[in-house]
Amino acid sequence: MKPQGWLRPALDSALLAGGRGASMLAGFGMAMAFVHLSTQEVYGQYRYVMALLGVIGLTALPGMTVAIMRASARGDDGALREGMRARARASPMGVGILLVLALVLSIRGQPAVGRALALAALCFPLLTTLELYLPFLGGRQDFSRYALFQNAVTALPVPVVAMVLLGHGRLEATALAWLATTVLLHAAFLRATARGVDFRAAADPAAVRYGRKISPVYIISTGQTYLSGLVVGTVLGPASLAVFSIGMVWWEILRQATSLINLQMLPRMAAARDDDARRLLRRSLAAGSPVAVAVGGVMVLSMPVLVPAFFTAQYRESVLVSQILIAGVALGFPGSQANSFLAARGHLRAQHWLASTALAAEVLGLALLTLRLGVVGVAGAKCAARLWHSLFGVALVALVRR
Repeated sequence: MKPQGWLRPALDSALLAGGRGASMLAGFGMAMAFVHLSTQEVYGQYRYVMALLGVIGLTALPGMTVAIMRASARGDDGALREGMRARARASPMGVGILLVLALVLSIRGQPAVGRALALAALCFPLLTTLELYLPFLGGRQDFSRYALFQNAVTALPVPVVAMVLLGHGRLEATALAWLATTVLLHAAFLRATARGVDFRAAADPAAVRYGRKISPVYIISTGQTYLSGLVVGTVLGPASLAVFSIGMVWWEILRQATSLINLQMLPRMAAARDDDARRLLRRSLAAGSPVAVAVGGVMVLSMPVLVPAFFTAQYRESVLVSQILIAGVALGFPGSQANSFLAARGHLRAQHWLASTALAAEVLGLALLTLRLGVVGVAGAKCAARLWHSLFGVALVALVRR
């Protein structure tokens, strides 16, 4: 075998690992900035605004990311242009919802949150449209630029927000710092990506149609990501959301690590024949599942030391929350791999079933446990939903027609 036969995948893995590592550190750094430079109230409000923005972002065709990645993996450059157009046409709905929420929350005694949401509404079309260069680069397997750009977009807003906090910045100022920095970085990196793209190339209409069809799946699955935070912020309040958010920092660290494999596997499974794609999935599960459980176990045991060491004693309540959430990510690894296979092979109905039932499991858990157990109950509901996602996801892969 020639060296490039094994060197390319190894180099891709190293680049993506470095990129995910930087993203993890950036998320960790943002939490540290708020914990040490602000109050639980402001941190909880900030996380609430970000959760609302994430949920409302689902109105802008979230499935377009996987559609562009699949099309790019097959050499369709025009899909990036058409995907951006489709998202731009869908974004006014999100702007309207954000402005209505800003008005309602201001009237109901949360003017700072309302003003932050109004700022988010102004940036919403750019946030949802400009970011599509990332899945395009992922589909091309241009992981060097993918890692570089993603690192910068994740990491560079952190020092900007920290400087605003040092200047006794209010919620609105910190939200604006993140929004403006992120939009400017996306614009610069989209321009850099466009230099190697033939925007005049005719796009396959099926690519955008697939993005529209798959969007309901991603509305459900991505909405589930933000659901727990919204429940905590709405029912239990900003201080409880700050406690829960520390647990979500560790959740995100492990989730980013496990998604490394997903990012590399999806374009390969999309381009392969069905039997080859299934073999790739089996190898990934056999190699990755024990590692996810082992790393998750070590992190769970480390939480009583790490949480107070990094986030001060006022967040000791986050220890158990963090342990439950980490367990959920580790147990959810097979489900994330199964979902990547279903997305790569275009099994829409199976993806709908997987996303819908996982959301239903989490909603049921939240309804039963939130008021009884507080943030611990919310974490438990999220963990149970991830376990269901794995069990049902693997079963669906075996059931879908080849």
